[in-house]
Amino acid sequence: MKNCIKLILLLCAVHMSNAQEQNRSHSNSWNSFIPTVKIDNSFYVTSEFQFRRTHFLQEWEQFIARPAIHFKKNKTYDFALGYSYIRN
Repeated sequence: MKNCIKLILLLCAVHMSNAQEQNRSHSNSWNSFIPTVKIDNSFYVTSEFQFRRTHFLQEWEQFIARPAIHFKKNKTYDFALGYSYIRN
């Protein structure tokens, strides 16, 4: 009886693994540019730009821009004020 249950579970697992098989060709490109500009010892500006494209640079998918200004009080504390723009 135990072998019969094991056989049924094995057949179900094999059937489920074959049902999930899909062959799709999908290539993406995720490009990032993250510049940092130091203003003085306490302040600096950062930005993050991300360009995501699909079908390897042929179709537009997403754009992200995140500018921010930082105040670095000491080695431990770094405060930032920024904005995120995301276009899907």
